[in-house]
Amino acid sequence: EQRQPQFEEYFMQVSDGKGDLEKFRKDMQSVEVTKKINFDGKLADAAGVEWTPYITLNGELITQRGITRDEFLKNIRAKIDEELEKKGIEK
Repeated sequence: EQRQPQFEEYFMQVSDGKGDLEKFRKDMQSVEVTKKINFDGKLADAAGVEWTPYITLNGELITQRGITRDEFLKNIRAKIDEELEKKGIEK
């Protein structure tokens, strides 16, 4: 029950508020999407993924537990920047 509102928020963000939210909602209820989510869930279970997004960089988990979404995004950016710096790549 928490997933749908979060997906709708993501949808509106990535579509810059211009996406067809009603169509998105209908599509999310489709058999095809349900099958895909279930399939991906089984893959995640087999890989030991406990939540999404589950992001690793060079094998290191970038956790989202106990922090806000903004803090999580800031941590991801910091890790990417750190790796780019190690490789001598400008940001």
